[in-house]
Amino acid sequence: MKKRVFFTIDKAIADELDSIAGELGLQKNRIVEMALVKYFEAADVVIADKRLSEIESGKKKTVPAKKVWDELEKLWDKDVDTSCDDM
Repeated sequence: MKKRVFFTIDKAIADELDSIAGELGLQKNRIVEMALVKYFEAADVVIADKRLSEIESGKKKTVPAKKVWDELEKLWDKDVDTSCDDM
């Protein structure tokens, strides 16, 4: 599903986008979408590094896996998770 969005960008960037779109024969929205996907991938790495650094420095704590599984088992025991009832 696609969602229409509107934003304003610097004229020099818009001109470069026009040039690249013409050279590659791609629609500008496709180029922007591809660029954002690459940016999000890079941002994920930066965010993961930041979170790891916060854990290593003691600023953030992790939740032990056993606690997560225990909580999930409580939900399953109460039959709260009904999305898998037909399995």
